[in-house]
Amino acid sequence: MSVWKTIRGRFIGQPLGKKEETQQPTDPRELEAERCIHQGLELLAAGQIDEALAAFHRAVQAAPHSARAHYGRGLAYYNRGDYHWAIADLSQALRLNPHMAEAYCTRGLACAAKGDYDWAIADLTEALKLNPYLAEAYNGRGVAYTAKKCYDAAIADFDCAIKLNPNDANVYFNRGFAYGLKGDYPRALADYTQAIRLNPQHYRAYNNRGTIYQALHDYQRAIADFNEAIRLKPDFADAYNNRGVAYQSLGDSERANADFEMAHRLGFGRS
Repeated sequence: MSVWKTIRGRFIGQPLGKKEETQQPTDPRELEAERCIHQGLELLAAGQIDEALAAFHRAVQAAPHSARAHYGRGLAYYNRGDYHWAIADLSQALRLNPHMAEAYCTRGLACAAKGDYDWAIADLTEALKLNPYLAEAYNGRGVAYTAKKCYDAAIADFDCAIKLNPNDANVYFNRGFAYGLKGDYPRALADYTQAIRLNPQHYRAYNNRGTIYQALHDYQRAIADFNEAIRLKPDFADAYNNRGVAYQSLGDSERANADFEMAHRLGFGRS
């Protein structure tokens, strides 16, 4: 499993920015494109990604030279996990409007999701030059730095993201992940705990906090966290495997083997 898939959060997207035109559009095709863009954003916010993508398709067909329309479609592709098509549309948006910070940000996130961390860092840095208040760009760049094992740079970016948006559980989770990889277990525990406070359904935060307790040989607390992760997501193979390791460390071979078997059944180690 890639670092990005382990620690990224879903990015719904920034507003589409200002219209390229200085006046309200009067051409019927541009008016139709704007209507479709607005509809697509509402559908994305409602989690109806395929329907949003269809609306942005109509926007691009109505106004093929609209950076906003291409950005919207790229954003929908990103949210659907179609990163190749997302990058294509976002690149077209930037050709039409090279000052669209949101397009750089989302393309950077798509590149990170594909594992192209250098391109991701370049795009997210450009996004922040254009708009230094994009918390998601700091978070995404921090994820990319984490993947490249540049933990101090990653933590600095997560710090900036938290200053801009102190209520995003995923950023605390990401910073905790970086602290854990650095071996700074007290700060990792604090960040995972804060992620859980902000989002009590964050099963990955419970799992990762359990791994920190495990590293500190506090196996009972580790098992309690793995139990909660499994309660929240009963098919979470990693948590079963981690709990098996904790039971094994306590000498409880029966429970350890049962957890290892369940983890294997759920696909642990196959990706």
